[in-house]
Amino acid sequence: MALSKAAAVQSLGIVGAVALGGAALALPLMQGMAIMLPVLATLLIAGTFLLALRDRAQCGLIGELGAVYVFFILAYTLSPAFTFLVLNLDLASGWVWSTLAQLLPDESEIGAHLWRHALFVCGFCVSYLYARRPASESVPSPKVLPWDGGGLLVPFVVVVIGCNVLLWLLSAPVTEYADHYSRYDHLAGPARALVSVTVRLESGLFLIAVTLAFMNYRRFGAMGILLVVGALVFKILNSMGSRIEGLFVLLIAVCLYQTYVRRINMRKAVAGALLAGVLFSSLEVLREVRFNFRDAAGLLRDSGVQPASEFGAVFLTGFHLYSERAQGTLPPAEWPMFFSDFVSLVMPNSYVRFNPQYWYADQYFPNAPVPPQTNGPIADSAVWGGEADLLVRALLNGLLFAWLTNFFFARKQDWRVACVYVFCYSTCIMTLKYSIFYHLNPLVKTVLPAIFGVMILKALMLGRRRPAADDPAVPALGAQ
Repeated sequence: MALSKAAAVQSLGIVGAVALGGAALALPLMQGMAIMLPVLATLLIAGTFLLALRDRAQCGLIGELGAVYVFFILAYTLSPAFTFLVLNLDLASGWVWSTLAQLLPDESEIGAHLWRHALFVCGFCVSYLYARRPASESVPSPKVLPWDGGGLLVPFVVVVIGCNVLLWLLSAPVTEYADHYSRYDHLAGPARALVSVTVRLESGLFLIAVTLAFMNYRRFGAMGILLVVGALVFKILNSMGSRIEGLFVLLIAVCLYQTYVRRINMRKAVAGALLAGVLFSSLEVLREVRFNFRDAAGLLRDSGVQPASEFGAVFLTGFHLYSERAQGTLPPAEWPMFFSDFVSLVMPNSYVRFNPQYWYADQYFPNAPVPPQTNGPIADSAVWGGEADLLVRALLNGLLFAWLTNFFFARKQDWRVACVYVFCYSTCIMTLKYSIFYHLNPLVKTVLPAIFGVMILKALMLGRRRPAADDPAVPALGAQ
């Protein structure tokens, strides 16, 4: 679909502004040109993509899965580039930066890997725009009557609260962030199975309850807001600072509010994103000092404001594995690891033999209690087919996300489709951090079983409410 005249003018304006800004930044940093060029290319690709997508987005860019995903790619590309240009890696605090500094990268190597990030975002943007159906060509499916939960919404909330209480009672003490990932390791087999079922039940019903509350905002909006705020605070404090769980909850609320309540002004969205970035970056400092605010203030005085280590996580593993690939020193990988996401569908989540994240940790951090890093499509491509593999993953990623978005906006009044889309929207960052097929496992093992369970409850309730055929209150066929 061709861009409108106004959009074309804006595109040229953005391209010119980015080029001028990049040139202004590059002049005093001529030694950083190897890094600046892929950064500028990434910005131009993303900017053009967002402008082209604007005419296709039925609920604005904020409700568009592809747009949010590109924002995350930018964050995980621009933040490490900024760190390399402005700070010395030896001075930047955080596990990611210190680990990267040990690899002794030079500017050309860093720039080469940033070009891989640009290749990934380019492949994704091209395939997403190719497959994303414009709003004018959208063909809605047969209408589905909205469902308000049929009296099940409050019981769902009670079950979600009960699940969290049970998980808290079964948990070992969590005194620091690392403990959060081993809090149930002390339990025997049956108790750990109970934890697994409870976690899935809580996650699925929370998603359904919040989705139904926002889809019926006039009746249940207050309940939905309380659920979101309560979950956000509880998950962060209970995990001693897990930002990713809080981010999921926040994005669920953003997607639902944007789609079913009111469009969020772009200026407010940018301000909110910056505020969330500051808050989530602050959590990195707070969890390092176990939420002791006095110690956190002292840490900030001593080291100053530092770039969040999280935003270097995707760059680190990809850079390291591509360096190993270039030197011919990549450790051997078993071929089933290439299909790890599909293997996980038929194996328990505790089976990690073919998990790329555990493979990397076993090879390079064998003494770590849990894998200290994440492997994403960029890192995985280094193990298998290199840059060609990376481009294929990016193209496939864009096609899958565009298909899901098309499917949702043609059926957005169907609570079941809404739950699937909102889940993928809120967790799309995990695709960048883990795998383009990341969503398969939680969809098949958590979200879809919860949806099917609620569908059965709904059918049973409708069956009990439907009057019998010989009920005198039911008029006979043809009666006036």
